[in-house]
Amino acid sequence: MRTLSIQVEELIAHNLSIIAMYAFSREPLQRMLQDSLAGEWEGVYTTVFSVAARTAERAFLELAVLFRYLDDEDDRALTEYLNHPGFNFGRLINADETEVALKPRDVANKIIHAASFTVNSSNGRPTLICHGRSTNVGDGERKTPRKGEDWRRAEIDVTTLIIALGGMATR
Repeated sequence: MRTLSIQVEELIAHNLSIIAMYAFSREPLQRMLQDSLAGEWEGVYTTVFSVAARTAERAFLELAVLFRYLDDEDDRALTEYLNHPGFNFGRLINADETEVALKPRDVANKIIHAASFTVNSSNGRPTLICHGRSTNVGDGERKTPRKGEDWRRAEIDVTTLIIALGGMATR
């Protein structure tokens, strides 16, 4: 039985609730604001979207770090638990445009190492897009990326993330 100094499962549940609220409320809020406001209301948009995006980004990062922490503490037992064939966490698009399925630990790594994030809900199912770090330096000179860094983006299915880690947070 492991003894942890923090309530990791509680923190994971807290972060998942922030992620769920952000990912699933963006489109309805955009529609509501478009229907309700005429003219320029930058302050409202900043409050509703920019602050929420920063909070969600922090929640994604903390969730990824906590996942790695738990996975390392349990000799990757969490990765094995989440390698269930029913979980499709998303895909990784490499620099050469090849695609591979994301495994649970890959999800955490891509969140941690992303240069930036966006959430896309255009298909009705929110996807966290983790943008890879640029491999261009200065005037277009290409540097040699470190192992595992030469990827364009990771597309992470937020619904699968919530279901998989939400179930884990209460196990």
